[in-house]
Amino acid sequence: MTNRRILLLAALGLLLLPGCARDTGEAGIKPIGVGFDPGELFPGPEKRGGVIDLVQVNTRGTNLDFGVTGFFNSAGAFTSPGSDPFDAVLHWGWFFSPALLAADEYSAISPKGPDLPGSCFVQANSSGPLGTFKTVDVGDEIVFTNAAEEEADRTRFRVTRTPQDYPLNTSSVFIYYIGTQHVVSDDPVLSPNWAYGQDIQMQFAGALPPENAPVASIPLPSDAADEEVGKAAGHPTVFSPHELGGISVSNRVDDDGQVELRYAPTDGGLPNFLGNDGVLHVSWDIDAELDYSDSHVTVSILLLRADDEGGLVDDPFGGQDFCLPAEALEVETTRDEAWFAEYNYRKEFWCDTGYEPDAEIGNDEFGLDNLGEDTCHNGEDDNADGTCDEGGCYDEDGVWLLPDANCARHELQTKVCGGDGMCRPVGGDRTGDGHMAELLCTAEDNGDFVVPADQVAELMGAVDTNEIVGAVLKVARTSEVLIEVPTVRDQIGNTDNINPVRLRASQVYHGRFDWGE
Repeated sequence: MTNRRILLLAALGLLLLPGCARDTGEAGIKPIGVGFDPGELFPGPEKRGGVIDLVQVNTRGTNLDFGVTGFFNSAGAFTSPGSDPFDAVLHWGWFFSPALLAADEYSAISPKGPDLPGSCFVQANSSGPLGTFKTVDVGDEIVFTNAAEEEADRTRFRVTRTPQDYPLNTSSVFIYYIGTQHVVSDDPVLSPNWAYGQDIQMQFAGALPPENAPVASIPLPSDAADEEVGKAAGHPTVFSPHELGGISVSNRVDDDGQVELRYAPTDGGLPNFLGNDGVLHVSWDIDAELDYSDSHVTVSILLLRADDEGGLVDDPFGGQDFCLPAEALEVETTRDEAWFAEYNYRKEFWCDTGYEPDAEIGNDEFGLDNLGEDTCHNGEDDNADGTCDEGGCYDEDGVWLLPDANCARHELQTKVCGGDGMCRPVGGDRTGDGHMAELLCTAEDNGDFVVPADQVAELMGAVDTNEIVGAVLKVARTSEVLIEVPTVRDQIGNTDNINPVRLRASQVYHGRFDWGE
């Protein structure tokens, strides 16, 4: 039973108690239908002219990738039990003309819970169209920057318009802004792209799309004043949340048995939230010297189903769909050239090309090294760029070097091949089609929150539990503001005030629950 139903039934019960038929004004009891303003619990949606979602994504669970956001395909795991997980800055944003009611509660990359702290709701089969609208072109790119006075302190994250160039046939153009980068902090070449606890400006130059394109546009830059819509001069700004850390989880109401969000895949894993007290108890670090009034925390349980599609592997004689499960090749004496030749030959037939079962190789030489160089010298992060030296190679003396301890990105199997001749993602389909249901709770940013057992039970009651093959935890700290943008114009000159627009900055952790296979 939801918090909303409990409160409304409680109010109704007060009205039906014997002997309570006094004047409601004297008794201090409001008439039925007025006992609780629904807006205090879940305010009705209001029109919004866009959702701009700037997110730092942190993966802290095995076999997770950006597919779990629902906006990307599952392209292999980015984490391993012996290395730092893969962290990135993502953006998804679009503007609508006219403004839409559906955009008020829309969840883009970061999870969106109820507006009332301390409450939860279940979403099942929530995908669907937002409504009828035109998308809005605001220029070739959007730049997010903290606009620090010193160049060395300035952060920049650029996201480009999709499509970047208008096609010759503009009859079906749809505009949005999307971007992905690994987190950059102390790189000698690249500018930092994320800042904690700072004002972040959203900057765009404005646009004039082709005459016949069925899109609207904002021809003025983001810092322009526009009296027509009451916008003052200056770029729209959101305060990026303070760093979220120290997350631990248990399935008890008290603190007994809590484990950190970073864990090994087979032992010491996150608890199954159906055990013990049947709750999800989440805690996180709070710094007494910081002000968290600009942020809230969202806690989410996402249930995953199996991938019904898979890939055919039933032709053992070289057909297009033929593949073999990835497996390590035994090392009899040393990894000589013949060994590598045999190993690389077998790799060509693996079903799961992103899985590296040999822990002493464990790297993708075409991976995340910014300069694309093989920087393997001693198995350490010598260039201190926060990314990986290659590792897994011989040094100049012919000694085999293990991969950089922070670098083994492909040690986890992302697919399994069954006897039915199909390969399926490990732990469930992480794309949007595989999201069965999600329990979303909004917590005050005070360091502790317990998802009640009745809310967990409501989540499980919304699905066929036999179909669940995995469960994902999301914990996010979010700052959200309503911003104003200049007047929108369509291709025939009509103007539209789409304000306000939702601008969100979030740090989101993804973990995986223990779930019996």
